[in-house]
Amino acid sequence: MTTTTHPGHPGVHHPGHPGGHPLVREIKHDLSQKPFIVIWEVTRACALVCKHCRADAQHHAAPGQLTTAQGKDLMDQLASYERPYPMLVLSGGDCFERKDLNELAAYGVSKGLHVSVSPSVTPLFTRERIQGLQDAGVSMLSMSLDGGTAASHDAFRGIPGTFDRTIEACHMLNEMGMRFQLNTVFTKKNIHDAPQMMKNAIDLGAFMFYTF
Repeated sequence: MTTTTHPGHPGVHHPGHPGGHPLVREIKHDLSQKPFIVIWEVTRACALVCKHCRADAQHHAAPGQLTTAQGKDLMDQLASYERPYPMLVLSGGDCFERKDLNELAAYGVSKGLHVSVSPSVTPLFTRERIQGLQDAGVSMLSMSLDGGTAASHDAFRGIPGTFDRTIEACHMLNEMGMRFQLNTVFTKKNIHDAPQMMKNAIDLGAFMFYTF
């Protein structure tokens, strides 16, 4: 269980993983010529109030966020590079706040892009939404647990019950055959939970465990 090239998002799984999973992508090109991974924060809207949020999450979409057409144009630009194309992560805020998420994901996949999704675990995180992403060709999700227990995680995420819903969501992803990466933000307030966080990642069957 290892690392990615960008904090908090699906990325590279290196050799040596105890589960023996194959390498997903390896950097073999000059990063000054094209990016390895592109994180598109498709919206700032999110129902959570996480202490570390760099997206300045809010309850409504921010003025000026890319439209569906502009998002597709962005993906056209990414697919204009020589292969291998940059990996694309649809993030937020909470990307499930966008009603066109499946359309955007499917378009990216149709252009030959490796598309992953980084949602929040809110009431919008449903089996139907995950099935829609699978149908669109999304290959991986990233999930977040920032505490080894409900008390520490929910305090970090700002909404009671988020820990339990995240555990349930991970089990659902396993049932549906969807790979996921588990992300953890370590701070002085939760570092004592580190052993339990690692155990949670293993027990939940995470494909990768990313810490930052």
